[in-house]
Amino acid sequence: MKKIIYPPFLTLCGLICQALLDVYLPIMQAMVSPLWAGSILVVLGLSTVVYTISVFKKQQTDLVPDGNPSILITHGIYKVTRNPIYLGMALILLGSAFMFGTLTTFFILPLFMATVDLIWIRFEARNLESIFGNRYTTYKGSVRKWI
Repeated sequence: MKKIIYPPFLTLCGLICQALLDVYLPIMQAMVSPLWAGSILVVLGLSTVVYTISVFKKQQTDLVPDGNPSILITHGIYKVTRNPIYLGMALILLGSAFMFGTLTTFFILPLFMATVDLIWIRFEARNLESIFGNRYTTYKGSVRKWI
């Protein structure tokens, strides 16, 4: 089943919503915005996404969330989280919220995580279970969804 709203688009929508909330509904502006903390989180998030994409390319398996992967990747970052790309995207949104420095921008992160879980993570888990069976079920039982 092909879906229309891919995760990078959701991340971009989240960043746009954060910018709009910062301008039009800036609740509790921080006196000192931890720009350095936000920058570190954004870089960490981007690095996580890029690294995970390179793992998919190296393993020569499908990267598209609604694709058909040929390999179940369980090494590296996949020992810590089942969804490192989504985790990276969440870190980007968390970092940008720190960079904006207003409370309302932080509301986007849980919305993003819930949306990704509803639209993608549950779908991918069912897909991986149908492709890899007990191997995925065992992996799913030993590694958390996010961290």
